[in-house]
Amino acid sequence: MEVANSAQRLLEAFTGFGKLHWHRSVEGLKLSEVWVLMTIKMAIENGASGIKISDISRHLGIASPTVTQLVKGLERKGHVERVRDDRDRRIVNVRLTGKGESGMCAERKELIDFFKDLVGYLGEGDSNILADLIFKTAGYIKDKGY
Repeated sequence: MEVANSAQRLLEAFTGFGKLHWHRSVEGLKLSEVWVLMTIKMAIENGASGIKISDISRHLGIASPTVTQLVKGLERKGHVERVRDDRDRRIVNVRLTGKGESGMCAERKELIDFFKDLVGYLGEGDSNILADLIFKTAGYIKDKGY
């Protein structure tokens, strides 16, 4: 197969993948809000009491003002709260509320179930190849600065 044909096939695959609405959100959350909640959850699991907006921004690779708007929406919905740092009152951390925590537990279970089903469909060998290719592709995209 020619490189041009392979490139066209990759373009079609990525475009088709992007058009899928595979994410069924928990409690009416947008996918971007779920990513913010997952980032907060990971920080807490790593021993933090919360996480700064700038750290969420850096982790997700999106602008701080965008994260601020997402956090405001999650705060209105009762999933997160902002808390001043005990050691430095200038720092504001974001943490999950009880509602946010239970939503993340449900979301995580749904994602794990989805990927278990996908491994069952693809088989372990193809699943590992797919994971390797996704990591390799992400590295290429990051290196190229896209």
